[in-house]
Amino acid sequence: MTSSNTNTTANDEGSNNTASARWSSIGAKVLAAGAFVSAKAKEIDEKHKIVDKTKNACSAVATKAKEVDEKHHITEKTKAVCTTAAVKTKEGIDNISKSITK
Repeated sequence: MTSSNTNTTANDEGSNNTASARWSSIGAKVLAAGAFVSAKAKEIDEKHKIVDKTKNACSAVATKAKEVDEKHHITEKTKAVCTTAAVKTKEGIDNISKSITK
């Protein structure tokens, strides 16, 4: 019985080594693929200036949003609406609490 246990343990260790080797191989392949994709992305960005175009577009949108906000006071109006809503909500809760305690 001892010899079969020894064989089982040896087989388990062999299986673990094989599985470990497989995972190492998979990990290496994933890292290589990641490096390839990263290099390709950099190459495409350098050719088409995608990052720069995106930054410029976002900057233009932010500038336009700021202009619209300054013209129409959207931020101020939104803050006022939220403040009013909070006050009205508190008043409503207070009124409900008063009616319950009566």
